[in-house]
Amino acid sequence: MSTKAEWAKLFESVHGRKPSPQEFLDAKAANFDTSALTAQAASVQAPANETIAEKVPAEQADAADVAETAEDAVAEQASSESPFGTAAFSEAPVQQPTPQFDSSMFEKASIPTAQGFGAVPNPAPSSADKLVFNLILPIVAIALSVIFAILAWFVSPAWLFIILTVLAVAVAVVSLIFSLKSSKKLLSIIATGVAGLMLFVSIGGLIFQMSQNSSDSASSSKTSKVADKDDDDADKKDDDSDSKSDSKGDSTDVNDYIDKNAKFDWNESKFKKLKAGKDTVKSIIKTYGKASNAEMSGDELKLTYSGKDYGESVYLNFKKQYDGTFILSYASGRFSQDKVEIDSSYKSDWTKEQYEALTEGDYSDPSNGTKLEDVIKDHPKAARGEYTITTSREGEFKKEMTLSYSDFDAEEGKLKSVYLSFDTKEGEDTFYLTYKSGLGDD
Repeated sequence: MSTKAEWAKLFESVHGRKPSPQEFLDAKAANFDTSALTAQAASVQAPANETIAEKVPAEQADAADVAETAEDAVAEQASSESPFGTAAFSEAPVQQPTPQFDSSMFEKASIPTAQGFGAVPNPAPSSADKLVFNLILPIVAIALSVIFAILAWFVSPAWLFIILTVLAVAVAVVSLIFSLKSSKKLLSIIATGVAGLMLFVSIGGLIFQMSQNSSDSASSSKTSKVADKDDDDADKKDDDSDSKSDSKGDSTDVNDYIDKNAKFDWNESKFKKLKAGKDTVKSIIKTYGKASNAEMSGDELKLTYSGKDYGESVYLNFKKQYDGTFILSYASGRFSQDKVEIDSSYKSDWTKEQYEALTEGDYSDPSNGTKLEDVIKDHPKAARGEYTITTSREGEFKKEMTLSYSDFDAEEGKLKSVYLSFDTKEGEDTFYLTYKSGLGDD
C-alpha cells in the first residue's frame, strides 16, 4: 500500500469521512506523516479497529483512488485558474486557499449522457408558438387578404392594395412553414389558399379601375371636343364681329361701354393683370364686363367701374390708335386696406412735436421718408384712409396710401388735422412718407 493511500485510509477510519482537499494538501506537505492520525486512532475502541481491519483489503483501492482523484482534481482546478498550469500549482504554498472538494463531483462528471458532454437538448416548441403559427397568423392572413382585395376594386390606387395582399400571402406562407410538423396545420393551408386567391381578386380590381379610367377619359375627351367645337364656333363669331368692328374701328358711342347694373368684380390681383399699352377696350370688356360709366373726349375713352363702397373703384383711360381701336394707356384702382383702422369718430392724438418729427422722402426715391409702420405704432387709427395702385406701363405698378386725421374739436395741445401721403418703391410693398400737411390747434 502506498504512503498516501495508507494515510487516506487511516484518516477515514479515524474521522469517518474522506479527507477534504485542504486536509489532503496539508498531509502532502507533511509527507503523509501518520503519527498524528495514529495517536488519534489509539483512542478509538478496539471493535472499531477490528472493523476497519476487515475492510482494509476491500477499501484500499478505493482510498487510493480517492486520494489520487482528490489530488488530480485539486491540481486541475488550480491549473485552470492559474496562467502557469499544474506546475505552478504544485509549487504554490500549502497555505493557498482551496475550494471545498466533494468526491461526488467526480461521479457526476464521469456519467456520460446520451447526447455527449455539455450537450443542450433542443427545447420543444411552446404552446404559445403553436398558437401563433397554427391559429393567429392564419386568421390574420385571411382577414387582411380579403379586406385588401375588396379595397382594390373601389379605392385608388389599386396597386397599393395588391402589394398589401402580397404581404398577407407572405404571412400565410410563414404560418404554413412553421406549422408543417404540427397536426393542426389545416388552418394554415386554408389561409395560404385564400390569400393566394385574394391576390388574383385584387389584380382584377386593378384591371377594373384601369378600364373605368379609360372609359372616363374617353368620355371626357369626347365632351372636351364638343366643348372645344362650341368654343371655336363662338370664337369664330367673335372674330367675325371683331373683324367687322376692326374694319371701321371701335365704337365711339359711350353707351356701348356702359351697363348701369354692372357689378364691381375687381380686386388688386385682377388689376395687376392689366397690360398698359397692350390691352384693348374690347378685351377688357370681354373679361371684366361693361363699366358703370364712360366718357369720350377727343381720342380718349375713360371707363369707370364703381363699387358700392366709395373706397373701391377702377378708372381706365384708353387712347385711340390709327386703326380706330382703343388701347389702354393708364389705369388706377382704389381698394380697401387693412393697415390702418378707420374710425369715423376719430379723436386727435397728434402733437406738434410728433408731426414735425416726420420726414418726407423724395418722389423719385421715397425710401428717405418715415415708414408707414412707424406712424401706425403711435397712431393706429385714422379718420380716413385710401389705398390706390396705378400703372401706365406694362408690368409696372405704383402703390400709394393716403391717411387723414381730422378732429376739429381736438383738445388743447392736439392738432386738428393731419394729412399724410405714402408711396412705395418699384417692386416693393413698404410705404414711405412723401408728403405731409397739418393744421394746428389755434
